[in-house]
Amino acid sequence: MAKVKTLPRPHPNIIKMYTAFVDRMPIQPEAEKLYPEALPNAAENPLTYELKTLHLVMKRYRMTLHDYLEEKNDYEKRDPMVGRLLFGQLLEAVVFLHKNKICHRDMKSDNILLDFDSEAEVPHLVLSDFGTAFATGKWALLYNDQMMDLGWY
Repeated sequence: MAKVKTLPRPHPNIIKMYTAFVDRMPIQPEAEKLYPEALPNAAENPLTYELKTLHLVMKRYRMTLHDYLEEKNDYEKRDPMVGRLLFGQLLEAVVFLHKNKICHRDMKSDNILLDFDSEAEVPHLVLSDFGTAFATGKWALLYNDQMMDLGWY
């Protein structure tokens, strides 16, 4: 398993993870029928036959930025000031990541979560899904791959 780097301090625009745990996940009968070739084979590799899943425990947010924009699809419904405030919160998160030399690598509207109590309220924005994030402590990524260049040799 890869090393996990924790942030030096929490940030209001970065998702807070309360805990994480691994648990067994039984193979579902429907999966055996629909895509058996994708499931592990006990005869070929007995060590990986038992499926496990990583569970992350965090606050439940009201919606994603994608859902919010879909809901407010009419430009007349959108308040320009709310847009500026949301963008400012996103920039705060990106600046924090940059200062800590963390590259998110999957920033999209589905990974930006919003929370608010009423429609009149400006949503609180957090950046989530750090599953593909990269943090080496420096900006140079010292390897490359056949599919993409990730840095210098």
